[in-house]
Amino acid sequence: AIKLRDCSNQEVPAVAGTVGTVQIDNAGPTVAVVAPNGGETWYVGSSQDIIWTASDPAGLASVDLAYTTDGTNYTPIVTGLPGTDVSYSWTIPAAASATVLVQVTAHDNLGNSASDASDADFTIAYHVITATAGAGGSIDPSGAVNVVHGEDQSFTITPNEHYHVSALLVDGVPQSLEPQPTGYTFPE
Repeated sequence: AIKLRDCSNQEVPAVAGTVGTVQIDNAGPTVAVVAPNGGETWYVGSSQDIIWTASDPAGLASVDLAYTTDGTNYTPIVTGLPGTDVSYSWTIPAAASATVLVQVTAHDNLGNSASDASDADFTIAYHVITATAGAGGSIDPSGAVNVVHGEDQSFTITPNEHYHVSALLVDGVPQSLEPQPTGYTFPE
């Protein structure tokens, strides 16, 4: 007896001496990244939704997500998501770059796969606070300070001997000087 099986490992009826046909599916799924698809700015530490569409006549087994900051080397975000998923909430990593792409790879139930990446670059960035002090004192940290989304950033204000803090401006807005400040914390 001869037993034939198709790509799904299902038995195909066969009779010795007759012509038989087996359908072979070697086409990958259809997959498209919806977001991020170019031009966005996503901040380190924030949660952003990666969104895609995917389909395949044989059904989707799973989806993998990855990102690149150089267009070549991809870093996995998550693998093995259910094939029915069409979005994933991603906590943005500390990988600041203006040339980021996300890639979605869909795997069908017959072992075929296909990928799509963002159509254009998007940006992963830090929030930046620029801290400066006048000639009569110092602030620490000073200069451009990278801040992770959702985290506080504290600054220590130290006037020189015989000086005091005369103004504390945050985004150009005067802040209270009572009591005399020795620091400031930017809340998330």
